[in-house]
Amino acid sequence: MVSFSQAYWFRCASAILSVLIDSTGVGWVAGDNFGDRTVFWRMFSTLYQIKLEPLQIR
Repeated sequence: MVSFSQAYWFRCASAILSVLIDSTGVGWVAGDNFGDRTVFWRMFSTLYQIKLEPLQIR
């Protein structure tokens, strides 16, 4: 069972991560253009669904 605080911190971390990526545009994570960033976030959201969707975090 995943507690509320774990879900909360995960959301905070992903929000902070997205802000950092958008503001700094660092390396392979963000890529040099929006297309690369979209690929990264598609991978990230897929991982999110695989790991956390079955746990019913909404």
